[in-house]
Amino acid sequence: MGMLEPPPVVWVIRRASGDQTLSPPPAESWSLALDELSANRLLPLAHQLLGPDAATLHPETRLVLGAATALARRQVNRRRAQLAELAPALTSAGVIWLVLKGYPLAHRLYADPALRPSGDADILVGREQVAEAGSLLEALGYRGDGSFDWSFHHRRYARAGADEVDIVELHWGTDPPGYSAPDPGAVLAARVPFHCEGIEAWIPSPDY
Repeated sequence: MGMLEPPPVVWVIRRASGDQTLSPPPAESWSLALDELSANRLLPLAHQLLGPDAATLHPETRLVLGAATALARRQVNRRRAQLAELAPALTSAGVIWLVLKGYPLAHRLYADPALRPSGDADILVGREQVAEAGSLLEALGYRGDGSFDWSFHHRRYARAGADEVDIVELHWGTDPPGYSAPDPGAVLAARVPFHCEGIEAWIPSPDY
């Protein structure tokens, strides 16, 4: 009796980790796994790892994978442009800041950063500089969502563009209340530089 094929999500993770021994799961299983792949931001990576084998999938599945890949490409270009604007503005204003997740993480972990979709920019600052950073975002055309709720860990800012809304989540905490997370001040104190494509930004130390 042959071994059962792993589900698509498991196949993607194992293939991305270097396991080349597994054949792609059957076409029907991909159709059933699209929601799970999307929820885990794995559609573009799955599309890339399938390569020519994508031609064996149902047409509707290929369309979903192709659309997700195209969207992720637009998103990464948008996040790059967004960070290129935010980084010098925050630094020039004397704000101590860093980027959580997003474009820098995708650039470090993936051969192509567009393989990790990202719909916003997450910026961490100290509580004492939240108002200053928020005012800077407003000067750049962003508008905050409601008022500050210090019991939470971030405030969302949005700016409408010609074809997309730019989102910044301004964090003063590293996780929602009730979760165990590193002290934001310690994370900021240990930040390290990130240089890429002319962008000079800050990211968390590998220790975090």
